Amino acid sequence: MVLSLSILKKSFNDFLSARMLLINLGPILLSLAFFGAVFYYNGTNIVGYCQTLLPQSLNGYSHSQGFFAGVFAWVFKVLVYFLVFWIVILLSLVINIFASVFYTPLVVSYLHQKHYPHVVLEEFGSILFSIKYFLKSLIFMLLWMAVLTPFYFIPFIGVSGVFFSIIPHFLFFKNTMSLDIASMIFNHQSYQNLLKQHRLKHYRFSFFCYLFSLIPFFNFFATLLQTLMLTHYFFILKEKEC
Repeated sequence: MVLSLSILKKSFNDFLSARMLLINLGPILLSLAFFGAVFYYNGTNIVGYCQTLLPQSLNGYSHSQGFFAGVFAWVFKVLVYFLVFWIVILLSLVINIFASVFYTPLVVSYLHQKHYPHVVLEEFGSILFSIKYFLKSLIFMLLWMAVLTPFYFIPFIGVSGVFFSIIPHFLFFKNTMSLDIASMIFNHQSYQNLLKQHRLKHYRFSFFCYLFSLIPFFNFFATLLQTLMLTHYFFILKEKEC
């Protein structure tokens, strides 16, 4: 935990630098514009579609007159918007992680020059390699989340289903960002050894970084901070190899 907080402090200082703020601006504007447009123009349609997924009796009840029917319709609409809001948080991270594939070389170079000039960089990947791995991991995550989707509409189970979606999303975050960053610092064999020797530590630190993605609104800014944190983490491990 001490190491995690130390890395967070150092990363946050780097995050506030003019160069990093400029790099972060593009993905933020892209995410806000895309999701804002989609859900502004389709919010009513999304609620209507979700109503069709209800059992026929409940679907009919949600359109009937009366106090309790009105309360039911209102509660259902709130739950749908909560689900939509949760999906926005998850998908915004997907877009931001994809954008990070392109600016990670700049982040690694910046931190290398500023904090770790004595560390010899190795490399076993490329941007094309990272994009291919990103797409493969994205397909796996979407399939897993699709399996969980029906549970969102089952009373009492629905809320837990939303939080179960964290598991594939976290693994997507950890695997794609770790490979993207580490492939610019280690050679392939060193990276595989690192995953074996620091498996639990790597999961803990990655989850610590991932938690920033779950903070509403800040999640639009969080990916660059997470990239900085993971880059510092890998550089520290690389230093121990020297």
